[in-house]
Amino acid sequence: MHSDRRFVVQMFRAGASGYLLKDCAFEELTRAVGAVLKHQTYLSPAVAGPVMEDYIHQLSPSDHSGFSVLSPREREVVQLIAEGKSTKEVATVLCVSIKTSKLTASRS
Repeated sequence: MHSDRRFVVQMFRAGASGYLLKDCAFEELTRAVGAVLKHQTYLSPAVAGPVMEDYIHQLSPSDHSGFSVLSPREREVVQLIAEGKSTKEVATVLCVSIKTSKLTASRS
């Protein structure tokens, strides 16, 4: 009904599964109902952009990456694995046992 970003966010916080503007096309209404019936969330494209912009601006810079949950050592392991290093090579580069390398890699 309302396109105000704050109103949309409040509705989802209150438990809404979907949000449409009252002047939406019938096709959008059917897409929204279908999504909600599949236990998905539906947000009208007319308000999705502004809502996402607000959400992104609220994130701190460290929250923009999955790396923010990893320790510095775990990031090192991920980097080495991404470079194609084997577990043994990772252990050698980091001066740890192969077992430690495997454990660190499995947590990241």
